Order: sequence, then C-alpha cells, then structure tokens
Amino acid sequence: MRRFLRRMAPDLIRGRVLVLALVAVLGGSAGAQWLPQTITPTLAPMASGLVGLAGASRQTLSTGETSGYPWTWNALYLTSGSIFTLKCDDDTLTSGYYIRCLGGTSYNTRVFSIGEGGATSIIPTAAAAAVDALAIDGTVLTSGDAIQLKAVDATLNGGKYLNCLGGTGSTAVFTLAEDGVTAISSTVATSNSLSITNNAAMTGDLVILTADDDLLESGGYYLRCLGGTNHATEVFSVAEGGAQLITPSTAAAAVDALAIDGTVTTSGDLVELKAVDTTLNGGKYLNCLGGAGSTAVFTVAEDGVTAITSTGVTSNSLTITNNTATTGDLLTLTADDDPLTTAGYYVNCLGGSNHATQVFAIAEQGVLEVYKQNILVNTDGTETLTVGQSGVWVSCTKSDGATAITIPDPSADSIGVIYTILQTVDQNVTVGPTTGNGNSIIADNVLTSDLVTLGTASHKIGAGVRIVGVSATKWHATALSGVCPLTVEAAD
Repeated sequence: MRRFLRRMAPDLIRGRVLVLALVAVLGGSAGAQWLPQTITPTLAPMASGLVGLAGASRQTLSTGETSGYPWTWNALYLTSGSIFTLKCDDDTLTSGYYIRCLGGTSYNTRVFSIGEGGATSIIPTAAAAAVDALAIDGTVLTSGDAIQLKAVDATLNGGKYLNCLGGTGSTAVFTLAEDGVTAISSTVATSNSLSITNNAAMTGDLVILTADDDLLESGGYYLRCLGGTNHATEVFSVAEGGAQLITPSTAAAAVDALAIDGTVTTSGDLVELKAVDTTLNGGKYLNCLGGAGSTAVFTVAEDGVTAITSTGVTSNSLTITNNTATTGDLLTLTADDDPLTTAGYYVNCLGGSNHATQVFAIAEQGVLEVYKQNILVNTDGTETLTVGQSGVWVSCTKSDGATAITIPDPSADSIGVIYTILQTVDQNVTVGPTTGNGNSIIADNVLTSDLVTLGTASHKIGAGVRIVGVSATKWHATALSGVCPLTVEAAD
C-alpha cells in the first residue's frame, strides 16, 4: 500500500488525476484489507478525466457471475473515518451526481441518485413494481427515530417535510408542511381517507386533539368537517369548549343527522345531558328550533322544565300511544297537594286569543275546573275576531250605536272554530266575514248569506248568536233567543 501511494504521489501533486480513495486508520497487525478478487488498488485517469478502478470506467462481473459483489470495501477497524468520502462543489454540480445508480434492461435508467445539495432520488423501474422503494427496518430501535425530517418553519415557505404525489404522479394526496400542518386529499371514491385501528388499545386514545380554548375563540376548531359541492359548507364541527354543531347538507336531507344505535344498551344511557341548574341561566338541556330554524318548538330547561310549542296546524302537539298497556299508565302526573294550593295545577289548559284563558284544569286533590270561557267585552262597537280566538264570548256593551263583529273568511283553519256574541244593550249587532260578498254564511233557510243581524225591537237585550266554522267555505249562524231571531241578508 505504501509503495502504491509513493508511486502515485507525483501524479497527485501535479493534479493530473482526481482521486477516489479509501483511507482507513487501522490498528493492530490486520491493516487495510483490499479484497484483490474484487478491487485492484490501481488508480488511472480515464478519458473523461474521471478516475476509474482497475484502469476501467466500471467494475464488471464476469459472464455467469450473478451473485458476487463488483466492489467490496472491507475496513473492519474503522472508527472515525469514512468508507467513502465524496466531495464536490455544489455550485458546479448542476447536472452531475455524487452517486448515480443506473438500472433497467440497458443500464440507462436512473433508479437512485444523490445530486447537488444532497438531493436524493429513488425511482424504481417496472421490474421492482412489487418491491418497497425504500425500506427501513428499525426493529432494534429504542430511543432513536426510524426517520427524522428537520427544517426551519420560518424559511419553509411552500416546501414540505413530506409530499406524497398520487394520481398520475402530480396530485398531492398527503402532505406534511410547515408547522406540522398535515393534509390528506384522497382521490379514491370507495376507500377510507384515514383509518386508525388499534385493537389493543386499553387506556390510550385512538385520537386526541389538544388546543387552548382561549386561542380557539378566534374561530378555530378542534374538528371541522366541510361538505357541499365546493367543500365550503360546515356539516360538523367541534369548537372551543367542546361545542359541537351538526349541519347536514341538502344531500343528506333524508338521512338522520344524528343516529345512536343502542340496541345492546342495558343500564347505560343513550344520551346523558348534565348541567348545574343554578348556573343554567337561560340555557337549555335540550332546545329544538323549528319554523325557519329560530322558533323553539320543544325545550328542556333548568330544573327539567319542559315546553312544547307546536307550530303545526293540523298535527297533534303531543301524542302518546301504548296499545300494549295493561296495568301501566299512559301518563302519570305526580305532585304534592300542599304546594299546589298556591294555584298550581296537575293540568292547566289555557285558550283564548292570548292563551291566558283557563278552559280546563285539574287542581289539587283532583278538582276539575272545566270550560272557563274567555269573555271579551266590547265597548267601542267594533270587533275583529281571529281563528285563534275560537271559544270566545263577545259581550257587546256600546249603548249609543250598533256593534259590528267581523269574523275571518272561512278556510281550512276555521273549521271547528266557535264564536258566541251576546248583546247587553238595546242596539243592533251585525256579524259578517272580512269579505263582504263571499256568500259564506248559512242561516235560517239561506245558504249564501253575507251578513246576519240581531235587531228585533224590544228583544235585543239578552239576545245572542252562535257562529261555527262548518267547512273551509262556510260559517253557520244560529240565534240563541227565540224571540230575537236573526235577520239574514238575502242571497246574492
């Protein structure tokens, strides 16, 4: 070896060759082991100015030698030295490589290279389609990392720690960018974009999301799912304080927004809502908003106070059905009679125009208070009634002129509506619908009247008329006094 170096020294000093060398600092008697069957330690310049081994541009296996190693460098006693040291000026290495591995059938396909700046490329050929392009076996690792990617986030402007390109090789399907921002953009319609499986999990979490709620106040989320045609519609989110929002898109109009299948539940609850009543000031355990999405139709508030505010005209607000009931009750109301003496009720039905008239009640000790009617006293001689005032008794008291009562035009909503009009003074009372010529009143042998009047002289005081909605197009009018019949406007 020493003779070899002395022989090459003049050429090295004159700069005639570039040197690819192995330098090993060895101890003991073994020395550097150059395997002569593979490498002949003779350096000679090639035509291109590069240095070949054994005076050639490559070491070639002999014909039929399929399992040997063209180059073997054996430096068993290396400590701080390098088997290979490749040096070059990156500024000039614009299209060259530190290392380039050529494969393929004609040995002209680059399968591995280390270029300028240490940029490394692995490009498997079709022959390796079923082989891992990069495999790192870290089965003996303890505190080390199988892969460590290091960059400075402040200067990583548009670059990625990891960038997986799919599709035809140009679509980013998984990226790990600055500050750890991770994106999965799956292009497969029937596969899960993210699957997490841990069948051995006991006390650990499959997913844990950690954030500072104070910082999330600016509109950030622990979890946010965007759907819709442009992926811009929020369909599910978990925001600060764990606040969750489910907003199904129109594509899910016929799908349950939240489905909990508790068919295997025994003593557990399908849903448990917990709050402190003393601090639940105006908040609700449950708040169902209907109408245009802003009207409370069902609520469970503090202390369990439950309210049903139905907006359906033809539907039952509360229906309880149990066709299998034997000894059980469909509805059980339990209270202490002593506190109920302060005007509380087991059942209290309020009607009238402002829902303030008690029409039915079950009070303490089961006392029934039935059909307290809403009495409306008219003093100015003009009253316009609504469908919501069904059951009202109108007491007419104007003594210096007639009283005119206007009822709604008949409709589907007026079917079953009842009004009672009483006269308390010696004046006429007329009753007619909003539309004057609608032919919508049936009375005293007239099918298409527009107006009825209480006007019999000397019999007006104490007279009355009952108006009932009998169809979507007709009202029925009946006099309550035989001595003060109705004066019915003739048919048009």
